[in-house]
Amino acid sequence: MKKVTLIVPALAFLILGAVACAGDNNGALGQHSPTPLDGGSTETPAASATAIRTPTLTPTASPTPSPAPRLSLPVDVAILGENHTCAVTTAGGIKCWGSNSLGQLGDGTEDDSVTPVDAIGLSGGVAAVSAGRAHTCALTAAGGIKCWGWNSDGQLGDGTKTSSTTPVDVMGLSGGVAAVVAGRAHTCAVTTTGGIKCWGSNSAGQLGDGTTTDSSVPVGVAGLGP
Repeated sequence: MKKVTLIVPALAFLILGAVACAGDNNGALGQHSPTPLDGGSTETPAASATAIRTPTLTPTASPTPSPAPRLSLPVDVAILGENHTCAVTTAGGIKCWGSNSLGQLGDGTEDDSVTPVDAIGLSGGVAAVSAGRAHTCALTAAGGIKCWGWNSDGQLGDGTKTSSTTPVDVMGLSGGVAAVVAGRAHTCAVTTTGGIKCWGSNSAGQLGDGTTTDSSVPVGVAGLGP
């Protein structure tokens, strides 16, 4: 059975191919109940400066790793957003749980979930997943990218600034992508030819295209490949 690779900020542990998590829990730990194990924290997550809504579940804390009991499929990778978590199963599907106030779970709703749900249309054929503050992107086995969730600055890359509760195609990147990483409100991809394309918020120049103009479609990073 393959090991779980955990990427970024929180704790996760491998238990025979299952996912276990610890930390603030508004459902992002995937526990059947959001009840804290120790009385927990009632601290509210930091509010966005823009239109991100507060999750409907009250965050609680779990200092001890808590297995996600309904994620029974073997898992390749688990990755953490700010208040949601996603995993790629060994079958190549995506399951997500936690905050869903902007559709970041990809299940077609805006309902938070304390147990894993399927991202619509991605039951197979997924190679990797990355999560931003409230959006999620998947790299398909065909080398394309699909994103969903918060799209205030164009971070879904579909040419709009309209949030989506289901995966949408990133314009111009239906193939030829080797990796994808989601930031707070922007996303970048490494192409198979060695270039980097980014899209979304660019207020501090994070797209690397020599401007501070947001882009809802991928733009090339200056000086880094074709």
